[in-house]
Amino acid sequence: MELLIVGAGAVGSVYGNFITHATPSDPVRVTYLIKPKHRKSLENGFNLYYWKGRKPTTIQFKEFSVLDSFEAVAAKKFDAVLITLPSDKMRDDVWLDSLLKAVKTAQIWSLQPNLNDRIFIRERMKVAGISDPSNRLVFGSIPIISYLAPMPGETFSEPGYAFYIPPGSKAAWSSESPVEAGKVADAFTAGGLPSKVTDEKDSSGILPESLLRSLVAGLELSEWSLDRLLNGPNLSLVTSGIREMSAIQAKIAGIKDPSSTIAGRLLSCAFGVNSAIRLARLVLPFDLESFLRVHFTKVDGQMHLGIDEMIEAGKKLGLTTASLKLLRGRKAS
Repeated sequence: MELLIVGAGAVGSVYGNFITHATPSDPVRVTYLIKPKHRKSLENGFNLYYWKGRKPTTIQFKEFSVLDSFEAVAAKKFDAVLITLPSDKMRDDVWLDSLLKAVKTAQIWSLQPNLNDRIFIRERMKVAGISDPSNRLVFGSIPIISYLAPMPGETFSEPGYAFYIPPGSKAAWSSESPVEAGKVADAFTAGGLPSKVTDEKDSSGILPESLLRSLVAGLELSEWSLDRLLNGPNLSLVTSGIREMSAIQAKIAGIKDPSSTIAGRLLSCAFGVNSAIRLARLVLPFDLESFLRVHFTKVDGQMHLGIDEMIEAGKKLGLTTASLKLLRGRKAS
């Protein structure tokens, strides 16, 4: 199998390493599409640091090829394309149109998390002449926590990407064709990244996702200080933001709002947010505050776009978005 990965950063490097170990009898050959200026930095491969317990395992990942133009991509046949770029970077229709044209009949595996990403990709596939994307499009969620290492205070022999898989976490893959989603899930599971198939309307991630997005937005408003967030006025915005996001996504999915359940009310209150942060600080083998600052300042465009889309969706559905507008930090577009 020939797999093209778009994005050779903290996510693309880790996913590429896992899937190359999938099935020896049917190996997956990974190629990265990068900008020409990054070619030299990949000549010696990736240094990956897999946090298992309190000590990371070092992985040298070199089993891949590199292409730096759409012309080069078009000259080679790929079975699938994994897009790991942030949502705002992926939402360049000229860029995506060029990619879809170059990869011809390949499947598209998308890891973008925002509300309208699926709609956008489907629209661009139709523009590219793909009238029925049901067997061509698979969406995935990211269970790993990965970042450019070392963060401040860390010591690694060489710069690279460190990653951690929370216990019990699985990458969720969904598609209009469950069979195709199953093939992707099986490949990554075989390679060492636990995965599962879910329905496109699966609601299990609504509450955790709402918590993370609201927490990060509140942390940004609190100058990336967890202590300032937890002991200041922005904490109430975070708890209200969780409930607003959860209600919006639940109404879109046509299900009961998870934040209205007993567990949901607990998780979306000040005690629940404090408890979640304390637990994360206890379990994670690296500094939570540093990770959130380093990672989400890098993908702040995706974060802000996601909140803007939630606000717009809430407005159309007649739901309150007052806290989300304040968390956004400026008037929503």
